[in-house]
Amino acid sequence: MNVYIRNQVAALFILLPVATAMVAFPTMAMAQPASPELRSLQVTSDDGLRAGAELEFTVEGTPRAQTQLRIPGVQRNIVLKETERGIYTGSYTIKRQDRISPANPIRATLRVRNRSIAANYSFPAGMANPPVAAPAPVPVPVPPVAVLKIERFTVVPIDKVEPGAELRFSLNGPAGGSAEFDIPGVVEHVPMREVRPGVYEGAYTLRRLDNLTPSRPIVATLRMGDRSVKARLTPHRR
Repeated sequence: MNVYIRNQVAALFILLPVATAMVAFPTMAMAQPASPELRSLQVTSDDGLRAGAELEFTVEGTPRAQTQLRIPGVQRNIVLKETERGIYTGSYTIKRQDRISPANPIRATLRVRNRSIAANYSFPAGMANPPVAAPAPVPVPVPPVAVLKIERFTVVPIDKVEPGAELRFSLNGPAGGSAEFDIPGVVEHVPMREVRPGVYEGAYTLRRLDNLTPSRPIVATLRMGDRSVKARLTPHRR
């Protein structure tokens, strides 16, 4: 009996250091991930909130996250991609069936692992009614020319130079320019229209008080960019 008790006591002393060592190990605390952040949202449009306009979005927030936007009146969420660290961008073209109101907020959601954050943002003031830009004038192609020259400047003959008679002029030169003519002592800067490439025409109807002097030439001017050239025509009375 005594031998059995001694054996049990010896076994207990053998186990104690191991148990003590197990209790002595410190418990490791798990680091909690920081909460995700949404810092800002910017939105621009090339034509307000009209159908066909393209909206561009930029969100700044916690890096390496999943980011998307929700706009009331749009059928799907708009997913943004991280183009720089913590910068998420994306675009959306407004469809005809969309019903977007600037009074409704844009809801942004950013998710990192199992944590997410959401925030509402407003459309910029005046985005729904952007100023209508005047259509840009269609540029007239100007072919390269080495020398600016008026090939011909003529007037259609008339029976008599008198009040009510119409003087019709024609000018030939390079296409794509602007032309005009002056009748000294009568009228200046009368525009000539390019009716065909390189052919310009203009007209003037004589008034009762006009004093057309045959000895003073009628002058046509043709301009191409910052260059100009003139031609003279001397009228003849019959």
